[in-house]
Amino acid sequence: MKSLEFGEIVIIKKWGVIEHWGVVGFGGEVISASQEAGFVIKQTGEEFCEGNWGDIYSKGFLGQLSAHEVVTRAYSQIGKPYCLFTFNCQHFANYCHGLEGSPQLRMVFTTVIMVVAGVILTREKVV
Repeated sequence: MKSLEFGEIVIIKKWGVIEHWGVVGFGGEVISASQEAGFVIKQTGEEFCEGNWGDIYSKGFLGQLSAHEVVTRAYSQIGKPYCLFTFNCQHFANYCHGLEGSPQLRMVFTTVIMVVAGVILTREKVV
């Protein structure tokens, strides 16, 4: 079992591609915005990483807030509804650290826009 640091952001990859982010709370609990549950939940570290401790890694502390403030923010969000576009696991973890946004979601949107633009430009050349 890996040692988790109070307040840090931890990540597990799902399906080898998608990152699921959480914040380490008291006693090694991990708080995260869960798509499966539909809201912010707290889990054991074991539940968060689905028993795959080798797959969990630390993103560390991204903001300037103290660990105590990060964890206080995390626990205050338990029960808040999950939304892929406005409050996913990255939005949640970044909020807890005093930041905002979801880099992974921005990357997906950018990729989709580039693909759509490429299709449109290719279609115009064919016609």
